[in-house]
Amino acid sequence: MTYRVAIAGCGGISDRHLAALKQWEQSGGRACAVAVADTNPSRAQAAAERYGGRLSVYADYKKMIREAAPDVVIVALPHFLHLEAACFAAEAGCHLLLEKPMALTRFNIPRTSIWTSWPTSCILRRGTFPATSKRKRARTSAII
Repeated sequence: MTYRVAIAGCGGISDRHLAALKQWEQSGGRACAVAVADTNPSRAQAAAERYGGRLSVYADYKKMIREAAPDVVIVALPHFLHLEAACFAAEAGCHLLLEKPMALTRFNIPRTSIWTSWPTSCILRRGTFPATSKRKRARTSAII
């Protein structure tokens, strides 16, 4: 089975995810990107072209999830949209890769307790900064 991956948000970090997916797909991995979404259509189109032009392009991540029906959604949106997008994707039955933070405040976190009843998995990944140690960067990148 090859997992169909969609990316919500085509800012700077999406290039890293797309590059990793492309490399993984070319080396016989079991995942490939199928769609990208961004409210800026030219940014979404540019991301699709960098991947090879085979991706469906959407201006709305919710429409992308409904129409492309991915197995996995990578949430690469601004922080204040993380919880909403993750919940929408999980409700649609998608597995998640969610960059930090999951929510903006601790008061939003109880809502995430309903995730335990959904048949999805979520990888919550902490980012690294250039100033962090080489060992920490290597350990974090091994998660992907």
